This record gives sequence, structure tokens and C-alpha cells, in this order.
Amino acid sequence: MAIRGKFVGREKLAKRLRTLVPDIDQEAAKAQLEAAEELAEAIEQRAPLGHGPSPGDYRASIRGGKLSDNPGAAVFGLRQTKDKNATGIFASFLWRWLEYGTAKRTVKSTGKSSGKMEAQPHIFPTYRQHKKRIRRKVASAINRAVRRMQKK
Repeated sequence: MAIRGKFVGREKLAKRLRTLVPDIDQEAAKAQLEAAEELAEAIEQRAPLGHGPSPGDYRASIRGGKLSDNPGAAVFGLRQTKDKNATGIFASFLWRWLEYGTAKRTVKSTGKSSGKMEAQPHIFPTYRQHKKRIRRKVASAINRAVRRMQKK
């Protein structure tokens, strides 16, 4: 069982940190964007290729970027955020069906089965695999900015 907690005073701490290290947001944003692009590349490698007239279209649609730069795009596992530098992984709407699969469906009018799609998880396993690396990358960018200010 995982223990969850809430960070009390996060905004106050962030504000204080910004006064001490003014360029901390830019460093963190750069690291976040870099991490999102790396994660998108890793997800793309694990994504199913597909069949049909244009295999690989889904794979080609996977990309990382800032949420503010992609206002209408669908994001994997999106939650609302106040962070103006928030990043995400964007892809075609097919990702849900590929990641989780579908149940067996029957057409009501004909009674014929239209099949079942097996789950092909590739997004969240890849994210869980890279989660520590992403956190380390952002934390090290923040630490670099703090150390740079200490030298001044």
C-alpha cells in the first residue's frame, strides 16, 4: 500500500526559492521539456506499429511538448495544472484503445461480433520505467541553478 501525502506550503516555498534563485523556473522548464521529449521518444519505440494502409501513423503522432504550446491536443493521463511550464506527451486519440484494449463487441442489428482488441500497454509501463530518471533530471537542473547562485 502506498502512503500518500500533501505538500503543505508548496507555493510559499516555491515563491521563496524564486526570490533566492530567479532563473530556477527557466532551468526546471528546460529540464521538463527535455525529459518529456525523451519520454515521448521512448514511448514511440515501444508503440505498436499497426496494420492497414498506413502502418506507423500512430507511432509518428507521439511527441512531447509544453501544454501551453498544444492547447487543443489530447494528453496522456491529463490532470489540471497551474504550472505554466507543464509538459506532456501528445498522441493520436487511438492511444486509449491500444493501451487498454477493448471488450468484445456485438453489433445489435446483425448480431455479429466485431471482435476484441487485446491491450498493448506501451505508455504507462514506459513512464514508470523512466519516472525516477525524469525526477532526477529536473531536480539536478534546480540544484544546478541553486549552486550557480551560491557562487555569485
